[in-house]
Amino acid sequence: MIRWLCVSLVAATLLIARDRQKETALGASLAADLRSRNPVIEDPMVQAYIESLGRRLAAEMPDVDLAWSFHVVRNDWGGLAREPVALPGGFLFVPAPLLASGSEAALVRLLAHAMAHVAERHGMVRVDRGSGAASSGVPLIYQPEFPFGLRKWRPAEEAEADRIASRLTIGVQPDPGFPAVRSRVRELIRPGTMQPPRAPSLRRPGER
Repeated sequence: MIRWLCVSLVAATLLIARDRQKETALGASLAADLRSRNPVIEDPMVQAYIESLGRRLAAEMPDVDLAWSFHVVRNDWGGLAREPVALPGGFLFVPAPLLASGSEAALVRLLAHAMAHVAERHGMVRVDRGSGAASSGVPLIYQPEFPFGLRKWRPAEEAEADRIASRLTIGVQPDPGFPAVRSRVRELIRPGTMQPPRAPSLRRPGER
């Protein structure tokens, strides 16, 4: 009995690890596509701030094994929303207008909420390739609507993300450097320099 339980635990662990690998590969592909359509702000001050904030939030989820990645992109999503985009595998993109016009508290809350969706793997489904039954070999597919990450989550998913975000943000103290970062972002995206991002491709890796 004990041996059977051990074997089952090992098998489950391997399946989870394989799923995470597929999830990360998919997220990396989508992230590369997003970066090609909405330029990342390559500014040391801005990047250092968003990485520091992201790492502080990630530290509140020690049981989540993800190689988080945080970047600030120049534009919002065609003016539809100023929310961070969360992609499978832990790829997070924050629109510069959110930093430029919002408060740090709002930014922290929205980023934590987006990270919670990724940590809980909301939006990931198994897809049957026509075999009639799910198997461990089928790919994981992300199913957001355009723009990235702004799909209508299920009420239960939103409630769960809200609960997790509330927990993550309790110990996050204001960064005294935020006003300087906000001013820097405003300078970088001053009127006349912003262009709306092109609509992203949601093709799966390998599709043409």
